[in-house]
Amino acid sequence: MKCFICNGNTTKTTSRYTIRDNNHFNTITIPCLKCEQCGECYIDGCTLQNIESIPPDQWDQKMLKEIQENPDCKEFVSSEDALKELGLYNSH
Repeated sequence: MKCFICNGNTTKTTSRYTIRDNNHFNTITIPCLKCEQCGECYIDGCTLQNIESIPPDQWDQKMLKEIQENPDCKEFVSSEDALKELGLYNSH
C-alpha cells in the first residue's frame, strides 16, 4: 500500500494507541501499516472495530504499573495547558 499523504511505501509494524474511558487511559500496541517516508500509520478496519478488546501486551503492563506506582505519573494536565507548556499554544 502507498501512503495517502506522501505516496511513500508502507510496511507492517505496530504502533502505540491510547484509549480514553472517562478519566482512565489505556495504551495498547496494535498492528498497523507505517509509511517508511513520513511515519503515517494506517490501521485496518478489523483492528479499529475491535480496538477496545485488544489486551495490553508486556510493554503496556509495565507502563501501567509505572503509572500506578510513580506519584509523578498521577498528575495530568489539559491539552491546552500542555500546549502552553510546550510553547505551541495559539489562542486565535
